[in-house]
Amino acid sequence: MIINGWQKCAMFNTILLKVEKEKSNNIGTGFLFVYEFENNIIPFIVTNRHVIEDYKFIKAVFHKRATDLNDCFTVNSPSGSLNIDKYNYASIDMSSNEVFFHKNKAIDLAFISCNSIIKRNDLALVPFSQKMILDWENSSIPPGASLLFFGYPKELMEKTHHLPIVRTANMASLSEVDFDGKPEFLLDGVVWPGSSGSPVFIEDKNKDSFSMVGVIYEYKYFPENGNLRTNLSLGTAIKSSEIISCIEDVLFS
Repeated sequence: MIINGWQKCAMFNTILLKVEKEKSNNIGTGFLFVYEFENNIIPFIVTNRHVIEDYKFIKAVFHKRATDLNDCFTVNSPSGSLNIDKYNYASIDMSSNEVFFHKNKAIDLAFISCNSIIKRNDLALVPFSQKMILDWENSSIPPGASLLFFGYPKELMEKTHHLPIVRTANMASLSEVDFDGKPEFLLDGVVWPGSSGSPVFIEDKNKDSFSMVGVIYEYKYFPENGNLRTNLSLGTAIKSSEIISCIEDVLFS
């Protein structure tokens, strides 16, 4: 089965994270990202601070390369054609990998180093790079513009092939400003626990291309009757430019 299109590549790059903490277990979303520097690539899983902070164990679920080429997904990714096993996946303990967070605690971003993962020949990896991130300084997203985000809301997924759920949203704030004074934007779309760490994209249909615009980290709710909360079908995403600034701050400062 041959699969074309950036949206389908994004489905194979979105990673389910299972996190065990002292008092709770978390499910979250992450995605594989490589920072390209000179002739090097430096790989990370990008997610939210609150998903993995104070972890005891972290497991990340990756797709595997196919051994049966007659029954596999063939994905035409930016780095070339890749044969992906339809049914088998690898759940990998990431607990000993280096983890770092955005230096500003108010910006809910976290990174898991993946140097050992990127070298494995048995895994099917379709990473994004900084080339795919929106140039926020020189770009504008119209209010109401269509967005897509990928993730595992309430651990919901297509279980047979271990694929994430794709959801639609719209830009609900003015992109030229930082929402509430932080490098964020508001999106009109239903966000649930488990969606934390979901990558958000906008498509340029005229150019058949896309840009990563953000990382979801929370949903908006209205307090009612004490602890009961009503989901307002609004989510908040960190602008994707913060991915680059955080990585460069760690690598070069």
